[in-house]
Amino acid sequence: MLTEFQTYAYMVLCAGDADGIWHGLANPGDNPSLPAPDSPLMAQVAYLTSDKFSLLGILRCDDVIISKGLNVYYGLVLQCTEAFGPFVVGDLLVAVRGTMDALEWLNDALAEIPKTVPGVIGLVSSGFWDIYDSMTFNDPTGALVGDNAPVALAPKLRAWAGQAKTSNIYVVGHSLGAALATYLARDLVKQLQGTGLTVRPYMFASPRTGSPDFVSNYQATTPIYSVANYARDLVPNLPTMPPTATLRGGGPTHDVHLIPAKDPNAPPAPNPLRAIELAHNPAWYAFMLDPTNPDAARLKPPN
Repeated sequence: MLTEFQTYAYMVLCAGDADGIWHGLANPGDNPSLPAPDSPLMAQVAYLTSDKFSLLGILRCDDVIISKGLNVYYGLVLQCTEAFGPFVVGDLLVAVRGTMDALEWLNDALAEIPKTVPGVIGLVSSGFWDIYDSMTFNDPTGALVGDNAPVALAPKLRAWAGQAKTSNIYVVGHSLGAALATYLARDLVKQLQGTGLTVRPYMFASPRTGSPDFVSNYQATTPIYSVANYARDLVPNLPTMPPTATLRGGGPTHDVHLIPAKDPNAPPAPNPLRAIELAHNPAWYAFMLDPTNPDAARLKPPN
C-alpha cells in the first residue's frame, strides 16, 4: 500500500506530464495526444502515456498568461487502462497543465487583482479565474462538446465512471494548473453531488486562489483536497496583493503539506534564478515527496 507522500509523488508527476505534453506540440494551438512508451517525448513524461491511459477529452482555455489570448490546450481528461501507483483500471484523471516559463508566470502573478464572481463566495484571483472561466470541454479531436467545462464534463465523467465501475475522479495540477484545478474541482463537486462519485483534487506549487472567505467556503463545500507546497518556492506566496489566502488543512480529508526549506532531498541553489526554477519544478517536488520514485529521479532537471 502506498504512503501518502508516495501517492503525492505520482500525482505531481501526472500534473508535470500535462506540461511535458505541451512541450511536444508543434504549435501552441494544436490538440495534444498521449505519447507512446517509445516516443522521444518520454524524456519529459512519466505516466500520461498511451499504454496507461486512454484520452477521453481535452480542456482548452483562452490563455492570457503565456500565449496572450490564443485558445490553447490546458488539460487532459483520461481513463486508466493499466493499473499502477494509486490508479486502478477505470479510474478517471483530469490533469491540468501549468505555465511553461516560471519567470514569466511570476511577472503576471504579481499583477493579479482580486475580483467577485457570481455564485462564488469571497474574492478570486482575476488572472487565474479569467483563464478558468474560458475553459471548454472538447472531445479527443478538439471538437467542442461544451463551452462550460464542468457542466459539459460532469455527465461524461458520470457515464464513464459507471461503465468502468469506479468512483474515483482525480484532478491534478501544478503551478497555474493547481489554481485552475482548484476551481474545476470545486465545480465538479457541485455538478456531481449525490452521484456517489468522489472528486479527489491534488494541487502542487499552488498559488493563492482567493480571499480568506473563499478559502473557508472552499473547505466547507469541497469534501476532499490535498495540497503540497515547497517552502522555498515563490509561487505559493503569490499573488501578493491582499486579500489572498492558501487553502487550509484540517482533518483527514483536507491535507495541506508544506515541504520544509531544509528538506534533505531539496534541490541545491547554484544561483538565484536557477534556485527559483528548481524550487518550482514538478519532478523536484516529486523527488522531495518520495525520493524512492524512479521517475522523479529520472525527470528532475540537473542542478
